[in-house]
Amino acid sequence: YTGSKGHLEALRIFLKANIKDTTLLFIGQNPEFITKAFGRKHRYIDIPFQQLSNNKHIMVVNLNRSDTIDAFYDSDLFLFPSRIECSPIVLFEAAASGTAFLATNVGNIKEIIEWTSAGLTIDTKFENNKGHANIEHGAILLEKLMGDHSLRRQLGINGQQAWKNQFTWEIITRKYESLYHSLINKNQI
Repeated sequence: YTGSKGHLEALRIFLKANIKDTTLLFIGQNPEFITKAFGRKHRYIDIPFQQLSNNKHIMVVNLNRSDTIDAFYDSDLFLFPSRIECSPIVLFEAAASGTAFLATNVGNIKEIIEWTSAGLTIDTKFENNKGHANIEHGAILLEKLMGDHSLRRQLGINGQQAWKNQFTWEIITRKYESLYHSLINKNQI
């Protein structure tokens, strides 16, 4: 929980969205970063914590790798309003588990969405080389996805199929090996 991965933005989006019977799960070490936000709710969160209604819950846990993977499979949606990325493997993990995702347009996330057809992009504003999720737009998209099971399911199916066809470690390894061989052969000419 460094602040760069959009945890507070995820919290704001979740609180703003008109959804019910939902749990926002944060997984990672050092959960004090998020729990401090609850203690200073008016400084970090636009909507006071007391308005957490409609049976919304927030959980902050530290899981081992196996349980983290299980959490992907058990989730309806992966919310990822990160501020800075390169090529986030976590979106491929979501796709592999058949979990639709909602993410900011940082790094090559837009490209990953094109490759996998597994998610939607939150409007993102850039300042000081960091992306900032449009909380309002994120909440609208979260409401849309949580309210449309068939769309979420289709995005999940798309992502899992794209992962199987293009992004398993075996396929990626073969592509790298082929590239290395082509470069070696090119240099021997």
